[in-house]
Amino acid sequence: MAALNEYERAIDSNYERPEAYLEVAKMLLRHDGIWKDNKQVIGAELAVKYLRDAFSWDKNNIPALELLFSDAMHIGQLHLAVQTASRLTNLSPDKEHWQEQGRRTFDTLQHIPHQMKLLGWLVGSEGINEIHKKFGR
Repeated sequence: MAALNEYERAIDSNYERPEAYLEVAKMLLRHDGIWKDNKQVIGAELAVKYLRDAFSWDKNNIPALELLFSDAMHIGQLHLAVQTASRLTNLSPDKEHWQEQGRRTFDTLQHIPHQMKLLGWLVGSEGINEIHKKFGR
């Protein structure tokens, strides 16, 4: 908890530093949130908030996108992971890796109806068509 408070103070003092947001997200993922007395007091999903804050300064931050993909997978938000893999396929020099990650995640996502509906709601029918073209088999 002290580490999170320290990171939050660092962000408050210089909120335009995306790397501070990345460090908080990495810490949350590394420890699966924050635990006290063998009880999780803050979940790893808070990392998504910090990563989105980092994107407010740089929408194409590849390390933040890679971390967002990992976090989305970790917390079971496959709809977010597919969207992130799609962006990484466009931006990353390692396009083949992200193409495969996106394809595998999308294959799994198609068997989870409520997450597919959520993805459709977030990206619309045009976005779903684009994702099918990019990751469908």
